[in-house]
Amino acid sequence: MAPVSRDRSVTVVGAPRLVTGVIERRRLTDQLQGDAPLTVVRGPGGSGKTVLVADWVAQTGPRGVWVTVDSATATRETLWGTIGRRLLATGSVPEDIDLARIGESLRAVNDVRALLRRSFENVPAPFLLVLDDFQVIRDAETVAEDLVDLLVNCPHLKVIVLSRYRTPLEGSMVAARVDLVRIVPPDLSLTLAEAHDVITSVKADIPIDVAAMHNASGGNPLLLRALVLGHGASPPEESETEEVARSIVVDLLYGTLRQWRAFMLRTSIPEAFDVALAQRLAGSPDAAEQLEALEAQGVLMRSGPAPHALYRYHPMLREVLLDKAREQLGAELIDLDRSVAYWSMERGTPETAIAHAVAAHDLNLVSKILLRDGVALLTRNGAYPHLAHLPVQEVVEYPLVAFAIALGANGYRRSRRRAEQYFHASVLGARQRAAGAGPADRVVLACIEAISLRVTRRPSQGVHAARRALRLMQEEGAALESLRDQIVVLRVQCALTLLRAGLLSEARAALQENEAYLGTMPVAAALSTISTEAALHALEGDMEAVAETISLVEDGPWPASIREDYPGAGYRLAQAVQALERFDIDGLRRYATTGVPHLDALDLRPYFVAVQVLADLFDGQPRLGPQRIERYLARSGRRRLTQPDRRILVPVLALLHLCAGRIGPAEQALASLPESSSTALLLKALCAHVTADHPAVVNLITRLGDQDLNPRLEVAAYTIAAASALRFANTGPALDALQKMAAVMVNNGLRFHLALIPHCDLRALGELAGRHRLNFVRDCLDPDGVPEIVPASASKVSLTERERVVLHALLRTGRLAQIADQLVVSPNTVKSQMRSLYRKLGVAGRQQALTVAYDLGLLEHDPSMGEAADA
Repeated sequence: MAPVSRDRSVTVVGAPRLVTGVIERRRLTDQLQGDAPLTVVRGPGGSGKTVLVADWVAQTGPRGVWVTVDSATATRETLWGTIGRRLLATGSVPEDIDLARIGESLRAVNDVRALLRRSFENVPAPFLLVLDDFQVIRDAETVAEDLVDLLVNCPHLKVIVLSRYRTPLEGSMVAARVDLVRIVPPDLSLTLAEAHDVITSVKADIPIDVAAMHNASGGNPLLLRALVLGHGASPPEESETEEVARSIVVDLLYGTLRQWRAFMLRTSIPEAFDVALAQRLAGSPDAAEQLEALEAQGVLMRSGPAPHALYRYHPMLREVLLDKAREQLGAELIDLDRSVAYWSMERGTPETAIAHAVAAHDLNLVSKILLRDGVALLTRNGAYPHLAHLPVQEVVEYPLVAFAIALGANGYRRSRRRAEQYFHASVLGARQRAAGAGPADRVVLACIEAISLRVTRRPSQGVHAARRALRLMQEEGAALESLRDQIVVLRVQCALTLLRAGLLSEARAALQENEAYLGTMPVAAALSTISTEAALHALEGDMEAVAETISLVEDGPWPASIREDYPGAGYRLAQAVQALERFDIDGLRRYATTGVPHLDALDLRPYFVAVQVLADLFDGQPRLGPQRIERYLARSGRRRLTQPDRRILVPVLALLHLCAGRIGPAEQALASLPESSSTALLLKALCAHVTADHPAVVNLITRLGDQDLNPRLEVAAYTIAAASALRFANTGPALDALQKMAAVMVNNGLRFHLALIPHCDLRALGELAGRHRLNFVRDCLDPDGVPEIVPASASKVSLTERERVVLHALLRTGRLAQIADQLVVSPNTVKSQMRSLYRKLGVAGRQQALTVAYDLGLLEHDPSMGEAADA
């Protein structure tokens, strides 16, 4: 067989260009031509995998996409992102939003495979996807499952995978789901006839012992070609193919390719490079000619048209070149890696830039890359693999680097403690660097501080930094041009810090700054903005605004798979609160529990837990609530709720106690909140109402009136005030509070507050409104569908902290002296505290005390407070 010419027209985007003189191997191309949807070509370096498939593509001219995996495409997200861009580059696929956004969408979605299936629905039939160097992929098992799912659901798709090593695609479970063709090392070895054709195509005019050459090369096409080019070199006998290859490549470098050796050493530093980078690395003005000569020798692979072509050395050759470069170039390697880093940054491949900047030991450059491309890098966790090895003491002066490592480590539950060390370092570094930094740096440093403090459960400490960042974003304007693509994401992050600190109106104001850019910002940032706004409106009680923002989410230009994932978490919370206002238990559970994404790391997670607890309460299962909170603590690796979580979860715990008639535990839980807490004051007023303490209700509601309440708290306060006033025959105040309640209720679409008073009060208030011809108010008080959860009355037993400790000590022993020893106090002190405890419980002895205390909920473990013994 003579060498054949091939059609050079590009039908598979990204396919490498064939060198001249390719030998046709019909026995293998026939297998590629078959109907099987999946073909795996596996063989060592130089076995001819790439040339084989590229030759078949050139022969048959299918339409498709070819991706050669390297460090920039080695993760699931970056790989599918590259495939998505190349799918669009074929020109035969409509610019569907799923496909156009697939790169930035993958990190944000929960059901990646649903997104991939939708993306491939519009590709023309038949369509080919080739993945070369599959062994480089870091999460190969997951990508393999993605491919199989696509092949099962997209019958018009054909996939060819090339790999040096065995991949998960060769497993029996894959073969059971899709037809599979395997071309393995024995198949790739040249036959004697094929070896003759290769030798003839390389050195037709020199007599060569074909059988000896074939035997020495083991049938490996690259080794055979190298042996012929370096005729006279003989590899060691009995050597493995890889050892033979390295030996021949070394001979090649020091023999036939000697004149290009220095050029090759320097240009081997990057995985891929163009002519301009080759000139920069080698200091050679004739780099283009040298690359052309090397390509003719078969040691370079080229992809893409000039002048934007990229070149790659064969992996085996590059391994040897890198070894020699480390031996011979010494300190010069630092400058070469730095040049590759800058080139990669200019080309928009920040992961590769990070890798080479780290290799150059240049953390300042790493910081520059993170400043410019940090949002994209950190969203897909692209920086972490290259930075994870850096010790915390080395990065404390580089807060962006420390922050990137912290975020990466925080994604793995077992690394959370390590992440906290780096978050702490990022806060220290950000504060130290801020003084002499420029406007863009100051914004990013303030955001790093705000996010780090929020993630480490100290959002209130991050409020100052978040406010500072937001102020700088407003004041600096044009000076922040370098952050144009990141500023909207940073603003969302500052808003989340304010939200977690309980400053809902400030968070909402911050997000409103993003609204002017919704049409131009990245899809995940736009969705996060609207989704978080929906959550804020829901928490404040503006249900009219909730409905509007939910419509924006549902009608917006993003795939459902993104909407239902991390960026849409606030939207899901808003939907759950909508269901809460309708007392729709099924809806509550559906939106708050089913498929909530990334729940462990979610900023809104405690709100989801709170809504789930309320769903349990409405559904007649209040005992599930504390268990949910215990599970939340366990998954967070903590024994007690942090202060930010107390603000959200202690009120629902207190409500559970109150609804069970356990006023003492309810008030003890509320005592752990700040005295000025509006929610605590409101629930204390409700406790006072069911214990018939009207003066206390008036006092607490009056204190609430001095605060700037959101609609949710305001309408609840009016409702409790009206119910308490009516019980004490204060008709005038009751009617006044009712009318105010109705106005807020209707204007904001609220209804949940009706469940906060006993049904007897709700009916009495409705009758009062009817007698005074306030039909509008009476209709608002319709009890139909409102769950009856709050008892009409309850007795109050509230213990001091010390009495609670003594009560729990009684569980272990009834001996006075033993309790005194345990508590390190005198027996007389214990005796006094026990008398007080028995008097409050209305009992005369230990067993009665324990029975009554259990009935009142005084012995139950409060997950917000830790074990009672800890007190």
